[in-house]
Amino acid sequence: MWKLKVLILLFCLSTLTGFAQNWQTKIDRINNYTKNYDPYKRIFTYESSTNKLKWITDDGDIICEAVLSNIKVAADPGKSGANSYVTFTCNEKSKCIACSYGGPYVETTSITVTDAEIAGKIVDEILSINNTTSAVPKTNTVSWQAIIDKVNNFTKLFDPYKRSFSYEPTSGKLSWITNDKDITCKVYVKDVNIYAESSSGSDYYVSFSCKDGSKCVSSDYSGALKLTSITITNKDIADKIVAELKKLDTTEPVSTTTIAEVSEQSDFKSLIDNINKLCVNNDPYIRHFTYNKKTDILTWINKDGDITCKVKLKEINVIAVSNKSDYSVQFKCKSGDKCVDCNYGGATSMSSITLTTRSAADSIVEYIETIKDSL
Repeated sequence: MWKLKVLILLFCLSTLTGFAQNWQTKIDRINNYTKNYDPYKRIFTYESSTNKLKWITDDGDIICEAVLSNIKVAADPGKSGANSYVTFTCNEKSKCIACSYGGPYVETTSITVTDAEIAGKIVDEILSINNTTSAVPKTNTVSWQAIIDKVNNFTKLFDPYKRSFSYEPTSGKLSWITNDKDITCKVYVKDVNIYAESSSGSDYYVSFSCKDGSKCVSSDYSGALKLTSITITNKDIADKIVAELKKLDTTEPVSTTTIAEVSEQSDFKSLIDNINKLCVNNDPYIRHFTYNKKTDILTWINKDGDITCKVKLKEINVIAVSNKSDYSVQFKCKSGDKCVDCNYGGATSMSSITLTTRSAADSIVEYIETIKDSL
């Protein structure tokens, strides 16, 4: 049995290594294009652990970055004889692109490219990076994209507002938007019960109800909600949509090796990467974690880079806490001493990070506890 696990682990790691080489090749090609066809000679980088693409002008004056799954990328040929552009636009009506010029966050931005064909090639390379992020082997899972496609086929025909659904498998976030782009809702699948119900008339509903009674559904029309529904004109279709959406809880990209087995082979990098992915989607300050196994020091730093905290894992207890409007992960010194070292506020006996969902807080605690148990 152990030989099988080793083989599976080696296959997963070799696939991940191949993926890393693959996206780096694409980034290198993009940078060769911008070196010759971008007046500002932007340099692109990509961070696979957060799925984040960053580009910076050659003089370092303008920096932009965005999570690839949150944006659309398209080539704009421009007018005849003029420059072309590569345009980055948020998938939904939100400012998801961080830019040092015109920001701090923007909904859309572009880079200039002097050749229309090259602009198209840059877009192709970026899109292929985003597509490759799902190339990690999945075992005993269902294709989440197939689920979303099926649901959208149903809503196209049986939803008066023709809502379009999208899903982020890394964070487990489900989003839907009306056809006129007027109303957008978002929720983490693990936070809600999904069920079909009928009205007194001829309509039926697919409802999303927060499991813990909190306002876990985000709506740009009504604000945070405990419950929301979409209208479906056919009972059987409403039931089918519910059945499909419930499958999303089983589509996480988990290999047959255990979390602990993977972490032991990679100095817990897999677990830290998972924590950082959760922070990208659930932490308002988008903290980035690192862990040094030799020194047993866990470090986290906010996106702006001005607040850093460090602590030895063996010296703390880590717990998830529910607050009035959000959640947090607390790092509390076992001895009561000030064992957490922060450059803002100094040494302290307890520090915490804020999360927008309970599931994210619980998962981060689980990952950190897995590291501690393996020490």
